[in-house]
Amino acid sequence: MAVKKEEKEIQDQTFKISVKTFFAVGAGLVLLVGEYIVLQSDIEEAKRLGISNEPTKKHLENMQRIISNLVQPMRDQLGPIRITSGYRSQALNRAIGGSSKSQHCKAEALDLQFWEMGQMNNKIIYDWVLESGLEFDQMINEFDFSWIHLSLKEKDNRKQVLIAYKDDDGDTAYKYAPDINII
Repeated sequence: MAVKKEEKEIQDQTFKISVKTFFAVGAGLVLLVGEYIVLQSDIEEAKRLGISNEPTKKHLENMQRIISNLVQPMRDQLGPIRITSGYRSQALNRAIGGSSKSQHCKAEALDLQFWEMGQMNNKIIYDWVLESGLEFDQMINEFDFSWIHLSLKEKDNRKQVLIAYKDDDGDTAYKYAPDINII
């Protein structure tokens, strides 16, 4: 799918949450409608499966919070951040095998990647979050930095840092990241 010139130009600008347009983020298209983000791939998957993926007003508020308080400050310092997963309805989350407790369903979580000179280096995101001092609920190093899951709740954020891995049975398991001291 070709990206129009205007859409390409928006890619390199600061997030404008209220913009109503498509723009490119890494390899995927993101739709900004009002104040929320839905990945084009999530839209297409939901349509393919005949599943609604419409966020509520509360979901929109949650997405605005995580973008404004975490992603935009990160982007201001690091540059473009690829969002690989955002809001997912419970039905879509179930259909793709997501966790029954997924914060994606509350629009409180994003999966992120950082690419620099054609190389993925998600440890940069991980380190930035730890060093920033910004509030977050959960950060998960997913499968040796394949992506970073980052969440933010309205209140009572845990600043929990986890590592996702496959156990001996091939199931996803989580453990606390070693030697992480967050105040």
